[in-house]
Amino acid sequence: GRVGIPDDLVYAAVIHIKINPEFNLYLDSEGCIVYVEYLNEDAAELFETVDLTGQKLADGMETIVGAAEEKGYLTGQNEVMTDVVWVQEKLSANSVAVRMSWQGCDHG
Repeated sequence: GRVGIPDDLVYAAVIHIKINPEFNLYLDSEGCIVYVEYLNEDAAELFETVDLTGQKLADGMETIVGAAEEKGYLTGQNEVMTDVVWVQEKLSANSVAVRMSWQGCDHG
């Protein structure tokens, strides 16, 4: 991941996450994370040692929460805000959420 996204990035959905680290997760049509876009310095620091590429969203979120707790961003006083920013027309936000919960990622 980094600030901004590559011109050739292929993705089907974007999930915006805000703890204090703020970042976007780009997912393919199977609900697998293909890219992480950092939206602030805290996000770059959070992902220094964490690579989410190829993980299902549910697994990625567990990794994110664990790392955020470890680095002191999540203390029980703040909440994790998530928002589906964009979903490819042929996929509804519901089907993306359903797919993310059960399908494996076969790349990454």
